[in-house]
Amino acid sequence: MSKDQERSFIAYLSTPTYELEIDQSNPPGNILGTTFTFTYLDGELVPVGRSRKSIIPMKVHFWCYDDYYNIQILNGPSAGLYLSKDDEGTIAALPAAGGETTSYNLLDIEHNLITLDDLSSDTASVYLKSRNNNTLKINRSTFGHHFTDTSGEELLFKLKIIERNPD
Repeated sequence: MSKDQERSFIAYLSTPTYELEIDQSNPPGNILGTTFTFTYLDGELVPVGRSRKSIIPMKVHFWCYDDYYNIQILNGPSAGLYLSKDDEGTIAALPAAGGETTSYNLLDIEHNLITLDDLSSDTASVYLKSRNNNTLKINRSTFGHHFTDTSGEELLFKLKIIERNPD
């Protein structure tokens, strides 16, 4: 087994606050967002969510290439697609595009570069940094919520590893 295969893994991906989903209703579609919409309440932007019982966690395959990963969605309507940047720089579920597929580094809480080798537990908190750019951030507004690596609030992601070194 190659070192890249040894560092690949399957996990549930979420954030400490939100479960993730692919918003297919928002043109151009397939935008990575959260299961919450947002509204202003007493001048503050707050999430308005549905029952957590209705949320299906996003299951993804982290395909390792040296010290970075391509992230393939394994469940739901976007299964088989990859988390990649669209033409506007928004993270979306898109078909594989060879070298154009967005790849990510995993960073620990102190922003140090890590791989699966550094994760001794099956649960971890990590930042996702698009390779040669910035960490993923969430942009929230009353009109939608999406992820980019250019502007917004930096977001820590939760991993629940369910399979290490998948074939």
